[in-house]
Amino acid sequence: MLTWKPKNKFKPYISVSMNKEYIMDNWSKEAFEKAMRKYGVEIDKRKSMTRLVEENYDFLAWDYSSIVCTNWYRTG
Repeated sequence: MLTWKPKNKFKPYISVSMNKEYIMDNWSKEAFEKAMRKYGVEIDKRKSMTRLVEENYDFLAWDYSSIVCTNWYRTG
C-alpha cells in the first residue's frame, strides 16, 4: 500500500511490472472495468485480471491530462 498519493493512480511506480502488479493487487475487476470505460475500452469479463491488465495497461498508464486538443472542430 502506498503512503503517498501518486500523480497517476494507475502508474505510481517507475517500473511497468510494479505498476501492473499494483493494479492487479489493489483493483477489483469491476473497478478496472469502470476505469477502462472512461477511456472508451470495453473489457471481456471472462478473462483473468492478469490478462486484462497486460492487454490494457497502455491505456491506463498514458497521461491524458497532458494532451491539449486544439483542432477538434474544423471549419471549411
